[in-house]
Parts: sequence; structure tokens; C-alpha cells
Amino acid sequence: MSRRPIALALAAVGALGGLLAILLAAGAAFGNVAEWFQAVGTVAAFAVTLMLLMHEINVRRQDQLEREAEQARQITLLRGGSTSGTVLDPATGRLNRPFEVEITGTVINGSDALLSGVTILFYVGEEQVHHHDIGVVRADARQEATYRMMWDREEDPPPRTVACTFADRRKRAWRLSWNGDLERLPGFSP
Repeated sequence: MSRRPIALALAAVGALGGLLAILLAAGAAFGNVAEWFQAVGTVAAFAVTLMLLMHEINVRRQDQLEREAEQARQITLLRGGSTSGTVLDPATGRLNRPFEVEITGTVINGSDALLSGVTILFYVGEEQVHHHDIGVVRADARQEATYRMMWDREEDPPPRTVACTFADRRKRAWRLSWNGDLERLPGFSP
């Protein structure tokens, strides 16, 4: 349970206590025990109602997020790639430099709606080396993009990965990584 409704209830009890202290100082009449039980019961009912309202708001917020991600979860991103023109140096057992590195990203739209603003992002290690704007991917269709680069650095190339950004039918923006991580992008509009 969230601490916020409990804090609000405690604040209400504190305010009631402060009001009581002011009334005592002013010499006001406080009524009988039955009236006090009614007042405490009313405040408790209000506090419980407030806690239930906050709980319902949180449940509805989670449901809304689930509904928003429904189409985005039907998108698949595949990665592929190869290393071509490579020759192992027999003396070192390493690939001769330079050689071509290829990274392929395929977006598969498994939903029943068009995707717009689709861009495939290509990474070598943590560094984004290229992006390819695809535009739209029709429902139940796939689009593929390939990026080739010459690798002449001394170290072997780190893992090659892809990610993609796209907007769903309601123009909500998403980022999908090759390992299936899906995140909503605030403020992005293709």
C-alpha cells in the first residue's frame, strides 16, 4: 500500500487536533461522547474513501499503460550481420585489417495497424554508428535495412546490435531494442 494516503490521513488527524486546541483555547463547548464518536467515524470514513480512491487511480493508470503497449508488443526486431573479406593472419590468429562488418536490422510488424516514423539504429558496442529511416511498415509486413562499414581498428569489433524507434496507430512513440526491451519515448513525434 502506498504511504501517501496514510500520510494524508495522519495530516487530517493532525489538523483536527490543531482545530481542537484552538477551540479549547477559545472556550467552545465540545458536546457529548456520542457526537465525538460520530465525528471520528466521519473522518475515518473520509480517510478510507481517500485511500480507496488513490488505489483505484493507480490501478487504472497501470491498465492504461498496458493498453498503450498492446500494439507495440506485437513488433519484433531481428538483428543479423556478418564479417566478410576476412582472412586470419596465421602468425597472430587474428583477422587481417581492414575488413567489412555488416549489421542487419529487420522490423516485423505483427500488429493489425500501420507503424510510422520507423527508424533502425545500428550500434557497434555502445556507439551508434548509423541510422536508417524506413518510414512506414504496413500491418503484417517486414522491412529490413543493412549497414556496412570497414573495420580497420586494432581491436576486434565489439558486439553489433540494433534498435528501432517507431510510432503506433495513436502516434505514441516507442523504442525497441534487439533483445526485446520496449520503452515509451516521451515527447517524440514522427
